[in-house]
Amino acid sequence: MSWRKNWKTTYGVAHDYFHLAIVVVSLFLMPVSSWVWLGLTAVSLICEIHFVRCFKATGGKPEDGIYFVPDGEEYRWVQRRTAYLLSPQLLVLVGLIIFQCLSYVE
Repeated sequence: MSWRKNWKTTYGVAHDYFHLAIVVVSLFLMPVSSWVWLGLTAVSLICEIHFVRCFKATGGKPEDGIYFVPDGEEYRWVQRRTAYLLSPQLLVLVGLIIFQCLSYVE
């Protein structure tokens, strides 16, 4: 696929910033009950922007068809940082889903 060779990480980051702006505006327009979901979305987008910076720091090059941080001791810091940032988000998401399911059980 030739479009993959032309893809740049800045396109993805611009997409994330655009959606982050939508989330921030939505905080003023949506009811307070939706703020947890909007907050989780905002944190996810900020983490994704950070992951791209880490990806670039490893020397990953989309033009070479490399989109993931490779395995290896020298890249372990990126993998750990990713795990540290994603784990709390997933725990909050699972907690919200469980809470939502339990609210329907009588």
